[in-house]
Amino acid sequence: LAHLLEQSHPLQVVYNLRIRLQEIWNLSTATHKELLEAIQAWCRDAEATRLKPLLRFVAYLKTYQYENCY
Repeated sequence: LAHLLEQSHPLQVVYNLRIRLQEIWNLSTATHKELLEAIQAWCRDAEATRLKPLLRFVAYLKTYQYENCY
């Protein structure tokens, strides 16, 4: 895995964002507001990569996020 990540910057970016998203998911003591802010920050970082798969995932995640935040 380390070798693949060294060879592909986009793969490294996606992998690191996946790790961060998993860490957010595992925040069991965070408030709803803290989780929402963490997800929003993650989305901004993912969008900043301009990688199409991440842009599609962020669009999907935002739809789910806003539909279920009540």
